[in-house]
Amino acid sequence: MLAPKETGHFRDDVLNNWAWLEKDVFPTWLADASFTLDKIAELDKTPGQLFYKRLDLKRIGMMGWSFGGTTCVQMSKDDRRVKAVVDQDGQLFGDAWKTGTSRPVMLMHHGNEDKAPKPEDNSVMKELIEMTQSQDRSLLEHSTNDWYGVTIAKTQHGHFSDFLLFFPKNPAELDAHRAHDIITAYTLAFFDKYLQGERSDLLKAPSAEYPEVTFRKKK
Repeated sequence: MLAPKETGHFRDDVLNNWAWLEKDVFPTWLADASFTLDKIAELDKTPGQLFYKRLDLKRIGMMGWSFGGTTCVQMSKDDRRVKAVVDQDGQLFGDAWKTGTSRPVMLMHHGNEDKAPKPEDNSVMKELIEMTQSQDRSLLEHSTNDWYGVTIAKTQHGHFSDFLLFFPKNPAELDAHRAHDIITAYTLAFFDKYLQGERSDLLKAPSAEYPEVTFRKKK
């Protein structure tokens, strides 16, 4: 389970790390997610448990950030208990990006351009980013249910966590609290629609309330 040693060659190191995540790490995350759903189901059906007959297992949604996000997407393909998923800035692993999913899915992304650690590797970084973006496109093209794409301008990967809340604001980036407001609004609108059956204007078209967002949806 140890990560591969770095060679000093940026492209090789990234691809080797991706291969390690795919083979040695991702299956464990999927197994953990499935195990968690099994245990939740047990809580609902076991007399004497606090949640006995109190859980609505027909309306299970999953959301995650980064590696947790791609775990949710794969679970939507592999586990019929999962009804809708939000991937918050997670690169896709597994095979869902090849086959698509039959569940509603929302892909959220940061808007800032990613740079390589060394300027001479920026062309390689662009190549790697195109690889991940092509996987996103493949997932959406092969998915049979509704899908949404939400990209937030002037954000980075850390905006989807609480990390940036504890550091001084970068004037070149979107305020972390504003980013969280946007992320929360779209995430709630999505799950309210697909788990609660509520209508949402936010999922119909680009919103004047959130001009930072580039919004796409399945036509």
